[in-house]
Amino acid sequence: MARVSNEAGFSPIAAVVGAHELLVRPLLEENGVEVVSHPGWADGRTGSVQAGLGRMGTGADLLIWPVDHPFVRESTLKTLTERARSDAMALWVLPTFQERGGHPVLVRPGALRMIASLGPDEPLRVLLPRLGPQVLRVPVPDPGVVANVDTQQAFALRLSEWRSREG
Repeated sequence: MARVSNEAGFSPIAAVVGAHELLVRPLLEENGVEVVSHPGWADGRTGSVQAGLGRMGTGADLLIWPVDHPFVRESTLKTLTERARSDAMALWVLPTFQERGGHPVLVRPGALRMIASLGPDEPLRVLLPRLGPQVLRVPVPDPGVVANVDTQQAFALRLSEWRSREG
């Protein structure tokens, strides 16, 4: 994920870590990823995103890429960036595959305060109705955006699918 983000032009790259920080910190740092320690990780996923907001520069886009969606193509990130730049109204750029919303999501600076105002356990999707036409849904030919990986078995299956697809 860090390599793909970097190759797609996202920098700096930070990872918000919680329960498994001691295990993943060395690997992340070895790959040039800034580690943001978040002891309140159990309070909710939005709280983790909020912990990462403090590492952002002003005026920068935020790519929210949950760790359970690791098989996203670099071309998808570039498509999201291009579409965001071509639509001045878009504040929330959401990839879709076969009409299903996925990850990662590109969030423009105008929506960051809205994220900061949520409770740590409120899902980010509650912002979508408020943003209305400022949500840009971008169809992509990348099943990785909807390939949720929550178990070792799911990871093995998705990895096998990804390898056969990517050659």
